[in-house]
Amino acid sequence: MPQKITQNYELSGWRTVLIFSEQEMADVLRLSRAELRQAITAGHLCYHAHPSSNALREYQFTPDAYDRNVKMWSCIQRGGHHFEFHHYYDERLEKAVYRCRQCPAEKYD
Repeated sequence: MPQKITQNYELSGWRTVLIFSEQEMADVLRLSRAELRQAITAGHLCYHAHPSSNALREYQFTPDAYDRNVKMWSCIQRGGHHFEFHHYYDERLEKAVYRCRQCPAEKYD
């Protein structure tokens, strides 16, 4: 069950946020915690807080990150992402952002 945690953010100050644990994220994706961490470090999944930023020393996930990960992992399990050009993040250098047609995954030039 996710927990409400009050944290002090550098840019926005004190905020109470709903946080899902590493185990909760792993459970919904049907992964072990080790497999979850491997998927995160490989760039397949997103997170809200890095283990070095909290006392529990684990990845933390907001509801948005949780939902995005469920959609992205499902897309990966169905055969992978189908990226298409979305926009340039640097028009002068033509550095592009590509988004998957089926989930919220992005990749950058």
